[in-house]
Amino acid sequence: MLNAKYYRNNEVIKEDKYTYYTNSPHLVSDGDEDNVQEINTNFISFMNLGGWDNIAPEDFYDELKSNTIIYHYAGDNYWVNPLPSVPSIGYQVYLPYFIRYSGFDKPKSKTVIDYENGVQTTQTENYYYYESTPNHHLLTKTEEIKSNNSKIFNIILYPEDYSNTTGFIGEMKQKYMINKPVESVKYSTNSTGANMNIIGGSINTYKTGPFSGLIDKVFTLKTNLTIPKSSFHLSNRTAANAILPEEGTITSFSLSNIDTKYTSLPDYTFDLYSDKGNMLQYHKEDDISNSFIWGYNNTLPVIKAINLTNTALITLLSSATDNFEVLLTNIGDMTTDVQKNLWKSFNTLLRNNTPALSMIYTYTYKPLVGMTSQTDPNDITIYYEYDAFGRLKLIRDADNNILKTYEYHYKP
Repeated sequence: MLNAKYYRNNEVIKEDKYTYYTNSPHLVSDGDEDNVQEINTNFISFMNLGGWDNIAPEDFYDELKSNTIIYHYAGDNYWVNPLPSVPSIGYQVYLPYFIRYSGFDKPKSKTVIDYENGVQTTQTENYYYYESTPNHHLLTKTEEIKSNNSKIFNIILYPEDYSNTTGFIGEMKQKYMINKPVESVKYSTNSTGANMNIIGGSINTYKTGPFSGLIDKVFTLKTNLTIPKSSFHLSNRTAANAILPEEGTITSFSLSNIDTKYTSLPDYTFDLYSDKGNMLQYHKEDDISNSFIWGYNNTLPVIKAINLTNTALITLLSSATDNFEVLLTNIGDMTTDVQKNLWKSFNTLLRNNTPALSMIYTYTYKPLVGMTSQTDPNDITIYYEYDAFGRLKLIRDADNNILKTYEYHYKP
């Protein structure tokens, strides 16, 4: 998409404009991109093999196979050279092939223009940078230019931006989980690029072993004070290289090396995941646990508990139903009174046994469509209904009164 306009009463109120890269930033042109050369043996005439009656199409493998044929280059074609165990025919056999370029068509910029009464009021420009190619091709920096020409940058660091070979970063590299951000830092400047101050930041650490690649802890910057760029360093630089953005020598990640303006204790710790990778329990710095029960074949969160461990929540669930998945099947899409009463009875039992300082939220769904009900800690439920196209149609309260309706109209 290159351009999008938004209208109200036939008058444009917003416009988005996009540009894209044509080649990786470290290359001169798209013709320099990486490519894959694909051999196509379907076009080979095996009549040319003469006395090789024992040679069949499946014999054309790469040189890692034993007792087959090795591919070689000859000008703009591939040719084969038989192994010593294969009788020689005395001439080359040409194989058709194709060059497939990888390409680099990632977004380069987005301009957002707001209008009022047909007159432009504000314009914001966003630029996207991929400055770590060819090491990796992930978004490394964004730049936002406001109407007053002030700028906000966001730098993103990934596992490949560190020198670690062990620990969670080393393990993520080995398992090619390289697209998960480790650190994200925002800083602002004035229109000339001066007065650079850090305005936000976070660091994610990840679990190792069977839960490798799942977030373990989150640390955030204490941004209640002004943080000049000269007193801050990224987590893949040493404190002696307190220069931002990308200068200094890259080093390994260590919690002992992160900037001291990060919180000393993690803001969030993700304590427990299921074998499907679903988050089961986390706690904030104040040590209050939040836990979850998943349903619909472990695809959607159905129960959320505040100030309750996952172990305690499972015990609480068993006091309200013998088989949770059967219950979810029986309530269906929550469109009949029988289904709603069945779910209401479950919610009442669940909350009757909930500890006094804990809170329970429950949710039901129509899979692949949306949420069908939401019940708060006071056991008050609201319901969501959808039309034949899967679009939200009605929101009802516990007494079946309509709270809100949605209508959809399309211009020809």
